[in-house]
Amino acid sequence: MHFGDGTNSPANQAVVTANIQEHIQNEVLHFGNKVYVWDVVNEPLDPSQPDCLAHGPFYQVLGKSYIDVALKAARQYAPPGTLLFINDYSTADPNRLACLVQVVGDLRARGIPIDGVGHEMHNAINYPSVDAMVNAINTVAANFPGIDQQVTELDMSVYNAGDNTSNYGNNIPPSVLAEQGWLYKRYFDAFRQLSGKLQAVTFWEWRTTIPGSTASRSPAPTIHCPSIWDCRPSQLTVELSIQHSYPAMG
Repeated sequence: MHFGDGTNSPANQAVVTANIQEHIQNEVLHFGNKVYVWDVVNEPLDPSQPDCLAHGPFYQVLGKSYIDVALKAARQYAPPGTLLFINDYSTADPNRLACLVQVVGDLRARGIPIDGVGHEMHNAINYPSVDAMVNAINTVAANFPGIDQQVTELDMSVYNAGDNTSNYGNNIPPSVLAEQGWLYKRYFDAFRQLSGKLQAVTFWEWRTTIPGSTASRSPAPTIHCPSIWDCRPSQLTVELSIQHSYPAMG
C-alpha cells in the first residue's frame, strides 16, 4: 500500500484514497463469497491519542477519514451481506475498551458502515481476568445493541503478562499446562453465557515469541474443543490451531 509523498496535501490525499479503494476492491472481489466477514481496519486504536486513533501513515495523510474510506470501499465492493469489522487487541483493558466504544460510536453516528468488532485476546496466563473479557463484550453490546462481536485471535501464553525472559523450553510444568487448560475452560464457560452477543471465537497461534527477537519460546498450545459452545474438561486436548483471515487493511 502506497502513501504517496506522505503529505496531507489535497493531491496526495486523492492518491492515497484511490490506493485504499483499489486495494480493497481487489481483495474483496478476489475472494468474493468465500469470505463472510472482513477485518477491514486492523488495530486502529491508540488510547494515548485524544481521538483514540493511532496516528500512522494513513492517518498522517487522511486523518481519521482513512477508516471511512476503507469501510465504504469494502461495503461498495463486497457481496451483499458481508460483515465489516474493525479489530483490535487488549480490548479488556479499560482505556482501550473506552476507545473502542468511542471510535465505533463516532463511525455509527456519521453513518459509516460497520457491522462488528473483533477482540483479539492474545492473553497471558495471568491477564486479563475472565471478568474483564466478559465486561468488554457486554460493554460493546450495551452501547451498540445488535452489533456483531467475535474473539478473533484467541491464544494464551504460558507466561505471565510482561514476562519476556522466562523460558520453559520443552519442559513446561504440568501444573502450568493444567492451569492453562482450566482457564480455557473458564473462557468457554463465559463465552457460552455471552451467546447472542458473541458470534464466533477463532484461535490464533500456538507459540509465543520474545518481542524484539526471532527466538521462539516453548509452545503455548491452544486447546481444541468439539465446537465453540461445547468445551468441557474431559474434551480438552492440545492442538495446533492457526487463524485463517484475510484482512483488507492493517
